[in-house]
Amino acid sequence: MFREDGTDRYVSAGEVFGGKKYKMYLRASEADLKALHNSVAPRYAYIFAIDQYGKGTLIFPPLGRGNQDNVFPIPVSSSEAKPPAPLLIPVSGDRGYDFEVAEPYGTDTYFLLTSLDRIDNPDILDFDGVRSASAGARAGGQQNPLTAMLSEVGTTSRGAKPVVPTNWSIERAQLVSKPPEK
Repeated sequence: MFREDGTDRYVSAGEVFGGKKYKMYLRASEADLKALHNSVAPRYAYIFAIDQYGKGTLIFPPLGRGNQDNVFPIPVSSSEAKPPAPLLIPVSGDRGYDFEVAEPYGTDTYFLLTSLDRIDNPDILDFDGVRSASAGARAGGQQNPLTAMLSEVGTTSRGAKPVVPTNWSIERAQLVSKPPEK
């Protein structure tokens, strides 16, 4: 969920306009928290966007910072009383905003990937697109980092060992970005 900077307007789909700034939040439903007895296991969170040309941009945690400050809710020591899980968690703490809408305008898909296990190199979620604005076709030659990562899944060994981890989840939101309103 995204909150427009300086307003109480939250969006998770629809139109956004160039120059507008947004802060990202993790949101839980009261019903889900109640079903979990208000206890949520801490998870690593990664937020990235893919634009209309297939370019991936890691938004959180910031590029080059690894897994710094991306566990939510923030774990407490076993000696501390565990506070109730909040309904809204700002992913970047007190910082005013997390991203600004800019060119290229069009449909952008935002992904929230959470996992009990950390991704060793979250920068893999920042990659070049498979097509360009001018060419409109697949780029030839090298694989983008996401393709390289996905091609690594699997083993050549036999047995019942699961290949894909099962302790992760992914959610997506589509926003249509447009030039600034006049």
